Amino acid sequence: PHQGERQARQRAFDALPARLRRAGYFNIALWGANPSFDNQLFWANKWYDRLMFPKSAARFVILRPTADDVLMDQLIGAIAAHDSTSPAQPFFAYVASGGTHEPYTIIGDTRLDDSTIRAVAAEPDTRARYRLVLRNLDTQIGRVLDFLAARRARAGGRPLVVIVTGDHGEGAGERV
Repeated sequence: PHQGERQARQRAFDALPARLRRAGYFNIALWGANPSFDNQLFWANKWYDRLMFPKSAARFVILRPTADDVLMDQLIGAIAAHDSTSPAQPFFAYVASGGTHEPYTIIGDTRLDDSTIRAVAAEPDTRARYRLVLRNLDTQIGRVLDFLAARRARAGGRPLVVIVTGDHGEGAGERV
């Protein structure tokens, strides 16, 4: 291997999932798009116990992103599966939605009717389209928060921390 590659393999950066993994957490990462295009998998393979993302059957195939409702269903399913097999082990999830990326459209959302999806795609104003997909993502995150609240109540009030960050709003004219 190239000298730079050898050095990169030897580097160890401190990161939240690495710390949590050392503390006994089960770590999972879910992406709504393929994370390999910008080398996220290099670090994810070091920090996470399980990775979930759309994969192509061929090397140079462009994938459609996973719809936000499907992505959140996958997260809820992964948490429920973990709780059934290892209920005492703490859980950490990193979730990267593809929903708020250009061209700001809703693809394949099973909870929305086709006319709503077409209306978002037909919206000529980029800012308005961004806000529509963001509203949809907020709804999906709300479903996860409801699931987590019920999970927490069943577990006798186990601690829960949710951190939500966003990106790509600047392309829709949002202030950064």
